[in-house]
Amino acid sequence: RIRKVSSVERALEVICGEKIDLVVAIVHEERELAVELALKVKAVRPDLPVTILATDPSSLPRLSGTAMHHGVDRIFLWQNDPTLLVAIIKYFEDRANVDHDTRVGGVRVVLLVEDSIAHYSTILPAIYTAIMRLTRRLIDEGLNLLHKQLRMRSRAKIVLADSLEEAVDLYRRYRPYILGVVTDVRFSKAGRPEDGAGFELVRMLRGE
Repeated sequence: RIRKVSSVERALEVICGEKIDLVVAIVHEERELAVELALKVKAVRPDLPVTILATDPSSLPRLSGTAMHHGVDRIFLWQNDPTLLVAIIKYFEDRANVDHDTRVGGVRVVLLVEDSIAHYSTILPAIYTAIMRLTRRLIDEGLNLLHKQLRMRSRAKIVLADSLEEAVDLYRRYRPYILGVVTDVRFSKAGRPEDGAGFELVRMLRGE
């Protein structure tokens, strides 16, 4: 279910009084309100994921410079693609379940390495759409209802990294389950943009 509110105060009332799994703060111009909301949400429920959905590409540099350090778990850019909303939900589901599902069920993992908010906001929905389409084909071939449910639960998870260090950490954490890696060429290394970071990552993966 989706619960819509229009103020920070009302959002906090709902979070304190109802079962909420994810907070999506849609930002037009008032980015300070989204950051304020994230801080207050984390004070009440530190484990509750909070994401910002920006509608203006020009706001991204200001948002990414401050929001990620103030309780915001991830920023996305709305580009008139409704599948992004499903991808956001799936992304946070995967983030919450990937440790358990790989350890207990041997579920496979796709590692995406991309530091551009605009780019991963386009790529994630495309990958999830492809995975769900393939999963539905497998489900249709299921022997019975239980078998179909098991196949749905065993779909590949996606983990997202936006720096070389984070990509290496995620790869080594889920190495036995990695299905594949989709990587940008230029992203952060040691806190600074690095033109050949993607090639360096690929060389390391091939070496291991």
